[in-house]
Amino acid sequence: MVETKTENPRKTKGAAPKENGFAKGDKNNNDLSDYEDDLSQLIKADTKSAEAGPHKMEIVWFPNAIGFFFLYLLTLYSTYLLFFDSKWQTKVFMITSMIFAGLVTTMGAHRLFTHRTYKANYWLRAFLIISQVVAAQVRELFILLLIDSYFVGHAYFVRSCDQKTELLAVGLSIDAIAAEASQRAFNSADATHSCSKNCLWVWVRDHRQHHKYSDTDADPHNASRGFFFSHVGWLMVRKHPDVIAKGKLVDMSDMNADPLIMFQKKYYKTLFTILAVIIPTAIPYYFWNEDLMKSFVMCSLGRIHWTNNLVWLVNSWAHLIGTRPYSENILPVESFFVSFIGLGEGWHNYHHTFPWDYRAAEAGKWPNLTATLIDYCASRGWVWDRRSATTEMVINRTVKKGDHTHPLFGDKTETFVEKVREIKLAKEYTDQQVEDDMKLMGRLRPDESKKA
Repeated sequence: MVETKTENPRKTKGAAPKENGFAKGDKNNNDLSDYEDDLSQLIKADTKSAEAGPHKMEIVWFPNAIGFFFLYLLTLYSTYLLFFDSKWQTKVFMITSMIFAGLVTTMGAHRLFTHRTYKANYWLRAFLIISQVVAAQVRELFILLLIDSYFVGHAYFVRSCDQKTELLAVGLSIDAIAAEASQRAFNSADATHSCSKNCLWVWVRDHRQHHKYSDTDADPHNASRGFFFSHVGWLMVRKHPDVIAKGKLVDMSDMNADPLIMFQKKYYKTLFTILAVIIPTAIPYYFWNEDLMKSFVMCSLGRIHWTNNLVWLVNSWAHLIGTRPYSENILPVESFFVSFIGLGEGWHNYHHTFPWDYRAAEAGKWPNLTATLIDYCASRGWVWDRRSATTEMVINRTVKKGDHTHPLFGDKTETFVEKVREIKLAKEYTDQQVEDDMKLMGRLRPDESKKA
């Protein structure tokens, strides 16, 4: 019987947790991956049958498509400032802020809250929930930032420091009004993608829906529609009817029961304005006298939109360009490039095969900075119950379902799986024999004997 490997130094009460409908230790849980394949096929069949006919995409030209055009122009300007026209402190601050925002998203929003791949203490969870606001994974972000740009642009030409601060305050305070307006304009009947409501709760709901209906019409960023759509195009059109219908079926009971998550959801607009716009803009301006306009464009607007685009590569590049050593019948792929810039999120074929693995990659696969950080937190006692796939599960899946590109097991037959299992059993038997011999010889100390 193949079981998921977990580290559980803390005992938990209640029934055994279920994975994909089976409790751990269930006799029917012999091949978890095959069960996931069957479920995936049922979901895809249900999604296709729900369509009355071909869906025609409706582009929302204003403010979505046109807004993104100008937002990309401003992001390019922030890149120019980063390389040619800003202080070195501002360059370092912008890059480190992007890495920080990426890590709290991959470690918190993705691996902890969406997939529950490990458990964390109260203070680490609180830190990740609040820090997710800094990552600013918001949709239609340009509505807030373009209005801010207008006022910061005026402040750029004002010499008086007091007048600059006053104009900046006016620009930032109008964010709340813009958020309400965008919500009414874009989110009528949940027809388009919400602006200020993309808090952690919404991020988790959308990502769980992405995994449950991956690359079907019910997937918000369906990669079968092409690279551009799955990267950013899905934010420029009205939602497919299946996305709206299936989104209401996603189980969010665990999120609703968490008071910290609901606090962030309730006050997201305020937290976003303070943590993602005001503070990142103010730090370079007040601490090392960076130009106010440059500080805003680089550390607020550019940082947010660059981070978003790096994250979106997981939805686009990592679904289309690469190999499929674990599951050849799905779109997600293995991509070193996306893993390098995405802090370990590019081993996507593995992740969609074993979404409950906290590493989101096969053991030892590099780069995976997020898994390294989770391991460090575990060594400090802040994290426990890290779930991961066993070696047998990985080999079994690779041999049965992969595209034969795995560097070790790609060209092997099913007899290889049996050989690996025999070797492991022989090793366990040998280790036990050595331990028993050491006990008889008195070479094993009492404390080591207890641990054994």
